[in-house]
Amino acid sequence: KQNFVSCDTCKDILHHKSIDGTSSMMKHFRSCEKNSINNNNESLTINEYFSSLKTRSVPTRSKKKVLNATVELVAMDNRAFELVGGNGFINLAQTIFDVGQELSKSQNINVSDLLPHPTTVSRNIDRLFISRKSQLISLCQNIKSYAIVVDFWTESHSGVSFCGISFHFLNEELQLYAFILGCYPYDRDNQSSSQIRQFVDAKLLEFDLSLENSKFVVTDNENKMKSCFKEPCIRIGCSIHYLNKQLEHCFTSVTLEKISVNCDLVQEMFDYIRKIVSHVRRTHKQSKLPRKLQSYSYTRFNGAFLTMNVFLTVFDDLVGVLDRTFLDDYMLIDKDLLEHVCSFLGPFEEVINELSCDKKPTIYKVLPLRQCLINRCTIHQDDHDGIRQIKTFLIE
Repeated sequence: KQNFVSCDTCKDILHHKSIDGTSSMMKHFRSCEKNSINNNNESLTINEYFSSLKTRSVPTRSKKKVLNATVELVAMDNRAFELVGGNGFINLAQTIFDVGQELSKSQNINVSDLLPHPTTVSRNIDRLFISRKSQLISLCQNIKSYAIVVDFWTESHSGVSFCGISFHFLNEELQLYAFILGCYPYDRDNQSSSQIRQFVDAKLLEFDLSLENSKFVVTDNENKMKSCFKEPCIRIGCSIHYLNKQLEHCFTSVTLEKISVNCDLVQEMFDYIRKIVSHVRRTHKQSKLPRKLQSYSYTRFNGAFLTMNVFLTVFDDLVGVLDRTFLDDYMLIDKDLLEHVCSFLGPFEEVINELSCDKKPTIYKVLPLRQCLINRCTIHQDDHDGIRQIKTFLIE
């Protein structure tokens, strides 16, 4: 017979004999740190002690509250409707609910009975959209001074063009607010400047907004957009778009307005990098690298920098991943030039991020940041030939 016992809470071993009674155990129980923290010497209530294993039906009012919150979740976080049906999500929700039960002393409820079906969530998305749009319309009616940002692009695979429109204004405390009015498929017969303007005006009218002489419109610097918003409004060219287009031409364009870009060294290197990145991603060899390679996208600001910077990070690891064909292209890449290009483009990325701030106005930063980049394009004697080509093009 063993003369000891173990504490269920802290697992301490206590000397105990039956003839001693329970005094030593009670003394340890009162001094047990974990027990005092977790239980605070509180006795169970009758409902807790005789808790029912059956789950209660969830009131309709409570289910509606959870439904609305779930619709908000998938809409605001851009999540799939099936999210609420996943085992992981149900486990998380049940755990949170159980913790709430411990604090509120409520009875057991199966969280599966509380969560709406994904189909129910999908059917309520339109209702939420109509409600939020109505609130936004009411807000727009009270704003007298604002700016509209308009962006057009075409999806390369389907050929469908889209128009994105956002609404920006300052409140009385000079806090910047931004709302996306919508991303609309362009359904007009052509993309003439007059048709585009009519399309944008029609979408703004849905929110009781109109472009007048005192209203600002921010667009890219393409001739078509300049023609669309000549009047009656004040058009401001997007500085980030202008900067991004110049960097894009450095790495992808042979000529610009019938004038040679003359960035052969960096363009040849960039072509090799794009081929290797495409091959690695297509052949599912990403898992062998410490970081995922990034494909080039002309719609991403400073996309060439992101592609090359990630490529440089895993440059030495690529030797063990590439086959002979692409290894020949790899050997033709000048790592020294790649390092210089990434170092040169780093401040451009910082400027783009600085001007992309959506919490406060940034127009006052354009001129000083522009001058900073111009100063960076000063040619030095020890510059690599490829860097000289980039600087010459950007300055001109």
